[in-house]
Amino acid sequence: MWVFSTIGFFSIVRARPGSAGVQVRARTRADLERLLAVFKVRASIVATPRADYPYRIEVSQRVWLRIAVGLARRAKTYANFKNAASAVDPRRLGVLHEVWAATRRLTAQEDQDDGDDFDFAPFD
Repeated sequence: MWVFSTIGFFSIVRARPGSAGVQVRARTRADLERLLAVFKVRASIVATPRADYPYRIEVSQRVWLRIAVGLARRAKTYANFKNAASAVDPRRLGVLHEVWAATRRLTAQEDQDDGDDFDFAPFD
């Protein structure tokens, strides 16, 4: 799961086969440092420079649930996500606009679909 928040961008996946925890991965160390500080979580940030996400932590599902609920609660404090995130880190604004534009293309594709691309005539 991807999570975009005012604290940072995270990719959350199962930790390891056989582990009950989750791995929270990030593109920047600062994102994980903010996450740990805001939610008062103790976890070691592991640097994985050759991986697609160069920083990660492992936490229990219970801790992740507490963080996720906290992130949702924080969302109630702003009316414009991109502006709130860029107030924490101004470099985020351009990146978030790109994400917004990329996901907007999904709507454009849906708007072009007239629903008539299905050639099925059971009674011909």
